[in-house]
Amino acid sequence: MLDEIARALNVTTALISEQVEADSPDGGGTSVLTEASALLQAFVKISDPEARRRCLDFVGDVAAREQVRG
Repeated sequence: MLDEIARALNVTTALISEQVEADSPDGGGTSVLTEASALLQAFVKISDPEARRRCLDFVGDVAAREQVRG
């Protein structure tokens, strides 16, 4: 599953693996990968570019708030 996500994002598996382990509250990252995979699968089904942009904006905003709360 991690390899599929990496290919879809055009990054290395190692890059994703390092980030997931660093960001995961439990250190394992399994649930984070499952959720990321589900998010990616849903995202690629969106054909409207404006809807994709709104989706990315939303996720980016939530991630930024999480980083501030740290």
